[in-house]
Amino acid sequence: MHRRALGFAVLFVLHVVWGGTALAAGAAAGAMPSAMDERVRACTSCHGVQGQGLNNDYFPRIAGKPAEYLFNQLTAFRDGGRTYPPMGYLVAFLPDDYLRKISQYFADLQPPYPNADQSDVTPAVLAAGQRLVTQGDPARKIPACIAVMARA
Repeated sequence: MHRRALGFAVLFVLHVVWGGTALAAGAAAGAMPSAMDERVRACTSCHGVQGQGLNNDYFPRIAGKPAEYLFNQLTAFRDGGRTYPPMGYLVAFLPDDYLRKISQYFADLQPPYPNADQSDVTPAVLAAGQRLVTQGDPARKIPACIAVMARA
């Protein structure tokens, strides 16, 4: 099946699944929902209700990122510069002005960050890491991290 046809099919299914209840409610109330948070429901189903991301690499935090950065990512998915089929299908038929609105919506969100992970690293392990960074390990021929970074 052609990529655009498959993308249309996926969008149609998403519209029916997520928009079906809104359509029924909208018909009863006389108006369709137009708030951007309703329009980006397909985004928030993977990236979190406020774009805060999930705890994995496939669904990163998009809230608070610069709008132009988000726009570039969306157009890259749409135009084939980035490949992740679900994203490509979702944005396949969206015009630039709509992608800019989506980008600005998420750029304006500022949900709190999760608490930092707490680890139980012993002081000895921390000291060994600091030695590797600042001095390296001559016995194993490992240069200091700061020496390598200074050359870069």
